[in-house]
Amino acid sequence: MYRWHISDSIPFSKSFRFVMENHSALHDDFRNGYTSVAFWYQLPGGEDFFPGELPPPDERRPSPDIVMPYAIEAERVVAKRPGTKVIEDTSLYSWGRAVTPQASSQELRFKVRIEREDVYTIDLFQGPDKLLSRKIFPLTCKGKTVVNTVHLTEGEHVFTVDATNQAKRPLVLDYITIKSYRRFITDWLIVGPFDNTDDKGYDAIYPPEEKFEVAGEYEVKGGKAKWKRVSAKRNGMVNLDTCFYPNDWGVAYAYTEIVSPGELDTELLLGSDDGVKVWLNGELVHENHLHRACVPEQDRAKIHLKKGTNTLLFKVDDGISDWGLSARIVDLENTLEYKLPVK
Repeated sequence: MYRWHISDSIPFSKSFRFVMENHSALHDDFRNGYTSVAFWYQLPGGEDFFPGELPPPDERRPSPDIVMPYAIEAERVVAKRPGTKVIEDTSLYSWGRAVTPQASSQELRFKVRIEREDVYTIDLFQGPDKLLSRKIFPLTCKGKTVVNTVHLTEGEHVFTVDATNQAKRPLVLDYITIKSYRRFITDWLIVGPFDNTDDKGYDAIYPPEEKFEVAGEYEVKGGKAKWKRVSAKRNGMVNLDTCFYPNDWGVAYAYTEIVSPGELDTELLLGSDDGVKVWLNGELVHENHLHRACVPEQDRAKIHLKKGTNTLLFKVDDGISDWGLSARIVDLENTLEYKLPVK
């Protein structure tokens, strides 16, 4: 399946950004793969448009038969040391390559760069969707064994795979995945749909943002509504489309409470379809008015949690098609608790 944009003229003076939407993460049963190719033309003698910005040619080659999404290819990050070799087999490995140590080697080392401090999960794969046994080949970072999660600061980190048991089973490392430990907010109270005709509901002030009343009843599109409880999907998504009718050109509110054992400066990570406003303890901490598909962690907002119970209120507007939200709070020590008020 191909889509050419040759005839889609995009006039610009200095630069432009082109974004192609795949699909909203509200639908986590889809798994699509896309590859894009861009051509540009210039007169002889012109300057390089992208000096030092393009990846090396090896990383720009056409995708092989097996490409694992969000993978860090082992052949690109494993330290090139004596006793380490690259295996090539396009039928077995992601991007057709994997790494293995010589029999005399006692370890594999790889280095990765972390962009933001957070708690992460790290998985090692010996082939597509084939996890490497961490019992047989333990993983360590800074001398500590990585079991389920690891707290990583911004910057480069070196990991070591213990290869002393490779006499019992060959050690082959195809790729690595490093993902934020996503403890999503799963339980919400929601109410709606309030009117968003002509996209004016985003700035309209509806009763839930003036005062939260757990037993409140509101005039909405199509009648009256009260707060109702919903649970997020496993990827943190709350699909508002299935919660309300009518479900186009509407505004919904979502409410939850966070209990913190002490004062905490942290970040709120959220996704929304479409525009979103967020209040923490009655103070507006984030707003982004736009139309987009919902993906976890599209936006980040620095927040301060007080000791005890904190209130979190989302306002999400909608045009047409999908409608939803996702949220989590960076919790490095895993101390936060979430609860809903009792009606």
